Amino acid sequence: MLTNKDENQLIQSLPIDSQCDTKQAEIVKFIYSTKICKPNKQLSTLEQNTECGEFFKDNLDIMINKAERLYYDGDYEISYNICRKVLDRDQFHKTCIPLYVSTLVHLNKVTQLFEIAHSLVKQYPQDAVSWFAVGCYYFLIGNMDPARKFFLKATCLNRSFSPAWLALGHSFAQESEHDQATSAYFTAAQIMKGSYLPFLYIGLEYTLSNNFKLAERFYQQALNVECDDPFVLHELGVIWFKSQNYQNAEISMKRAYNKLKTMSNKSTYKEWEPLLNNLGHVSRKLKKYEHSLDFHRKALSLQPTNSSTWTSIGLTSIFLNKFEEAIEYFHQALWYKKTDLVAKKLLDKCLNLVKDQLPVVAMGEFQLDIKDVMLAKQNQQQSQKQTKNKPLETNAKAQGADFSMSDSINFPPAVNRTENVTDESAMELAGGDEPDSLNNQSH
Repeated sequence: MLTNKDENQLIQSLPIDSQCDTKQAEIVKFIYSTKICKPNKQLSTLEQNTECGEFFKDNLDIMINKAERLYYDGDYEISYNICRKVLDRDQFHKTCIPLYVSTLVHLNKVTQLFEIAHSLVKQYPQDAVSWFAVGCYYFLIGNMDPARKFFLKATCLNRSFSPAWLALGHSFAQESEHDQATSAYFTAAQIMKGSYLPFLYIGLEYTLSNNFKLAERFYQQALNVECDDPFVLHELGVIWFKSQNYQNAEISMKRAYNKLKTMSNKSTYKEWEPLLNNLGHVSRKLKKYEHSLDFHRKALSLQPTNSSTWTSIGLTSIFLNKFEEAIEYFHQALWYKKTDLVAKKLLDKCLNLVKDQLPVVAMGEFQLDIKDVMLAKQNQQQSQKQTKNKPLETNAKAQGADFSMSDSINFPPAVNRTENVTDESAMELAGGDEPDSLNNQSH
């Protein structure tokens, strides 16, 4: 499997112009351009060739390639609609089915996923994709034991079926089984040569295990393959934040945010609310309080009921000496989540500051109190199981000769994870809950 850069270079090196006339060369280049996950500007122009597009508009392979591209860009609904059109014409199109299953997981379409899994098992009981679909159904309803059972069965039927290995890793990660998850992702990495997804997920597991050096190493490997992927840039920024390297964290997260703004309307998707919140935390650490408020409010527009975001806005307002506003924000946070320990503690402290009319010099003591609050919250969270929502991503070029499939996952990413893919957030230092994953994302 080639990286995106290698794919582009390969197409550029093909002697198409010398062996075909102008019309034929356009058609050949157009077909090649639709197979590239992220074409360069020249290939993108070819792909937009209206004459070729009109000629191939009903071609199933071209439709699947388009759906796959949209899936990676986070347009799951449009990708799903295209897959439906393909399956209406060919009910068991093997290249389309894995991508279709992934879109169903992202869109939480449980009933349709059950139907396609049931049909596949009945029609192709010896095919890995059938049991992969069954595993995805159990994964989606949160029943991880049977999900792992069917993912393992899919890998036994086809050892090079990378989607099942990624999904197996996700099922372990959902229950914080980091070692088993990492093992599954390493196997996927051996199969998916040229893909950044396994490196991203391995890095996530090391991040959750607080092994930031190894996590950074795998994120850098992912960036070597996909230099501007926003999922990877976000996660890299998170571990820099945890390492108190706030300048690099800001640079990395802003690169991710700027990349999202160039990818259709992806920056408005709810999955990217954690990135906006984390940018708010980084800005607060760098004492850019107005910028911090701006990012938190953007996050709030995506998830208005997230108590953590309200708490974060209240905390930043305190640093701006806007105590009355902060009290309102903490009350709002507790309205949405009455058990928010951080909001309660900060509200009590803020009320005491207002009651006693303490000067600004008391802020140093206030920050120490925040650390005490967060230590209590961390101990509380460690007693509970961590869960991660990762996009179920697949990668077609890693399938092997006997099974071709789309480059869809992713979580994350996972994830969704894509999109999460998953996001290990910097929220804990601000007094909020860990945000849900990308995958996501992590495109």
